Amino acid sequence: DALPIYIFQRLGATIKNFIASFWKDYDNVGSVLSGDVEVTKTINVWIARGTEWAEVIKEMADEQFTPETGIAINVNVVPAGQLGAGSANVLMLSVISGKAPDVALGVDVTSPVEFAIRDAVYDLSEMSDFEEVKERFVEAILIPYEYNSGTYAIPETMDFNAMFYRKDILQQFDIQLPDTRKQLYDYVLPALYQNGLEFYYGRDFTQFLFQNGGEFYTEDGLKSALDSSQAYLAFKEYTELFTNYGVPEVANFYQNMRNGVMPLGIGNFALYMQLSVAAPELAGKWGIAPLPGVEKEDGTIDRTAGAITSQGDIIMKQSEHPEDAWEFLKWWSSTNVQAGFAREVEALMGAEARWNTANKEAFLELSWNDEDIEVIQEQWKWAKETPTVLGGYFTARHLTNAWTTVVVSGGDPMDAIEQAVKDINRELRMKQEEYGVIKED
Repeated sequence: DALPIYIFQRLGATIKNFIASFWKDYDNVGSVLSGDVEVTKTINVWIARGTEWAEVIKEMADEQFTPETGIAINVNVVPAGQLGAGSANVLMLSVISGKAPDVALGVDVTSPVEFAIRDAVYDLSEMSDFEEVKERFVEAILIPYEYNSGTYAIPETMDFNAMFYRKDILQQFDIQLPDTRKQLYDYVLPALYQNGLEFYYGRDFTQFLFQNGGEFYTEDGLKSALDSSQAYLAFKEYTELFTNYGVPEVANFYQNMRNGVMPLGIGNFALYMQLSVAAPELAGKWGIAPLPGVEKEDGTIDRTAGAITSQGDIIMKQSEHPEDAWEFLKWWSSTNVQAGFAREVEALMGAEARWNTANKEAFLELSWNDEDIEVIQEQWKWAKETPTVLGGYFTARHLTNAWTTVVVSGGDPMDAIEQAVKDINRELRMKQEEYGVIKED
């Protein structure tokens, strides 16, 4: 008799869940707000991360932010990549339909300016205490969020670049770490090759361009600046790293670092975490050092590099509570909150979930090796970012095309970079005409 009853109970529960699915919001994160907290306003926050991350943010806000300010937050989780401006995604569609959230967390690097061009986000630099909040971050990290003298996001996460090396292997073959790229070319690469070893470089043109004094765009952002002599010399050296010096065009640096084939190369935060978490056999056998650079006339080494800006936070123009949304962003980006969030996430999901916060002080409070954090701080001094301009998404594409023309097809560097500049300028002008920045001929 128990079996039929069980079947009917399961059938009834299934029907109830099916009916509830038509109005239940599965993306909304539940509240742990105390019942005696007086709520005066509520803002909607969208986040494109895992549910676990969103739950920690909501819990911290309910325990700290709302009791202090009276501002409650509704947190909704959206799929990764759905908070951008480059395609028909959830956030873009919400703007079109007039149902955008107040705040979006974890927006990709170029989207704030793309939304700003469409007058869809607030200029955060107009907030009275913006300059104070700005001090929490590495100065250069805000550049991709700036447009027409405004700043349309604050950084949430950041990356870093460094030279990774196997201590045991370099010591075994008596190979010294290069301080400049000239030392890399003249001494280190030959020593590696003589011992059947390789060097890794992940195609970051910013180091060559900035250290040669070049820029990606003209000062007004209307044209590519890659037609300068500095840019040509940078591109020539960049491609010669692969054509003349035999650096592999494609390689899995992590695996080759583990097996010892590539005991030296350039990597970032993701590689650091991979080696820390997924390569326990290398514990104590690897380290990081500042990027090899160019020696200047005064003897200092220029290690300028870009690509550190990661994801940011924005306030949508449709928000009816922009000041309250700004209060939330100030709280969320503060040192204590970011450090606390990092600890909670790492305790919940393990070391592999380390939060690469953009808050400088909170970043330093993470579980870093003392030697490694000194290297990261040194690279912060040389951080330089690329502005986001109308049509700028074509720059990376055509630089890759130029690199392929030279490295893979054996083309001439001058011809390749000149063609890239023509193609980039064509797209920049088309977008400028589309948005009325310049008049169509």
